[in-house]
Amino acid sequence: MMSSEQAEQLALVVTGFHRSATSFTGNWLSNAGLHFGDDLLAANFANPKGYFEDRQAVSINNRALIDSGTSWQYHGEASLQFNQVSELDAYIKYRAMQHKQWAVKDPRICLFLNEWQQALVNNGVKAKFLLVIRHWATCSDSLFRRHSNVLATKAKLGKTNHFAFWQIDSLAQKMWLAYNQKLLEFYVANKDDCILITQRGLFELTDPTQLVPGFDIDPTCLDSALDRTLLREEAPIEIKDILPRGLRCQLDTLWEKLTYLAEIKSENECIDYQQTTPPVAATKPPVLASIDNPFYPYNSFDELLTVLKQEPIDNLGRMINWDIINADHFCRVLEGVDRNSYGALHQISKWLGTAGYDELFLTVSQFLVKQESNNIYYLSVAAIANQKLGKPADADKLMEIAFSIEPKHIFCRFTMANLYILRKLWHMAYAYSKVAVVQGESSPMWVSQQFAFILHRLDYSEELSQFTNEIDDPVFTRWVESSIASYNSTNVTKCMDAIGENLDESTLNRRLQFGVQSAHSETLSEDFVCRVLKRIRF
Repeated sequence: MMSSEQAEQLALVVTGFHRSATSFTGNWLSNAGLHFGDDLLAANFANPKGYFEDRQAVSINNRALIDSGTSWQYHGEASLQFNQVSELDAYIKYRAMQHKQWAVKDPRICLFLNEWQQALVNNGVKAKFLLVIRHWATCSDSLFRRHSNVLATKAKLGKTNHFAFWQIDSLAQKMWLAYNQKLLEFYVANKDDCILITQRGLFELTDPTQLVPGFDIDPTCLDSALDRTLLREEAPIEIKDILPRGLRCQLDTLWEKLTYLAEIKSENECIDYQQTTPPVAATKPPVLASIDNPFYPYNSFDELLTVLKQEPIDNLGRMINWDIINADHFCRVLEGVDRNSYGALHQISKWLGTAGYDELFLTVSQFLVKQESNNIYYLSVAAIANQKLGKPADADKLMEIAFSIEPKHIFCRFTMANLYILRKLWHMAYAYSKVAVVQGESSPMWVSQQFAFILHRLDYSEELSQFTNEIDDPVFTRWVESSIASYNSTNVTKCMDAIGENLDESTLNRRLQFGVQSAHSETLSEDFVCRVLKRIRF
């Protein structure tokens, strides 16, 4: 039987995913008179005004995560357990003895909302839950900024694997999904005890007492503490563009459900995606795009080639609008290209092939063969271009020349495998690939990259499944799968290696976020990423 004193106990539980303004909310409510604990985590660069998280509460949640085989970076990879009931009971009793009204804040509570609610009820404390939500893109961007800062500056921020955000594909977004799925389930089952508020709604709040109905607070302190300049609701467009379509759909769907249910929200909860643009190397104002200069914002094709010697090849699609370039005009432009730029042209030709600009692909590759007819790399790429445009006879003639120059070259064999994949002659592709694998035992990474490039050109379509199904060889199938992973990781490594000291800091930051987080980057070392991050101003 509870005493009347116990029945009057009132606690506010503040939670939400990391970087969702829960610390700001704690600061706000603390100023208004709510007590958040006796031993709060210290402020640091990530939260200059403090976290307003009681160490004992955080410790209880952390131990539950460790027992479950995970950490605060939980992203749905483990089955959560909570064996800290007695510790939580003791904590609640202690807080209730100190204050009639009190608050506790920790993003990790999102994962154990039911356990906290049950413990509070068992100890005679009436609880209200203030659930703060923020868009997944801005939360992810904020996490990248915070932990890249830690890696770059060696700042202290708890015992955390900061590099995990670049090792585990889409970790920040998967974390957001796991946390907020738990939050949504709890809210739907306990609406009467909850207030669901968006970050933007929090900053637009006109009646602060809406946050804490029934609590004795000073509303004037709430209003005076509000600093709307802290609101940041934009994120780089790469945050969403690099995600797998299925994951992005899950994130957007969950955000729509949360904002639909939120009692306090803004009229406009749309995210502001920022389009990043590469630096323009022009020394004079660029002319408008036209037939005379389709390479806008660059003044000439030579200028574009100069930039490409500094920029990762992955950015070709964003640099210029290839759709307006006429193949005949492009052919005339190529005649003026300096021989020292042939390497950049070769990269352009391969990119055009993977991007589907087949006529331009053929134009560049044929030009290179014309200039250096004994270069097996130029011959091989030109063969692929001809095959893609339905000219198998021309492709075979080019490969005959290539094999006459280098009869056993691995690249030629992979090109033949590529041609046979385009022709859907799977067993022939298998035969050439198998020979190349045997030849390439001394350089397995290069071999893996080349075959992965072949698979990538299929866009992981049904042809790839048909390929592996028809070739009844488990060892070869496993090798195909490892090649796909290798393509992702080595492609990122190439992107990172192409970063030059002469690039501006915003471009470096974009390369880091876009390049590293977008693939399985086990091959990247933490030291390498740290060296890049040190060149970024935060």
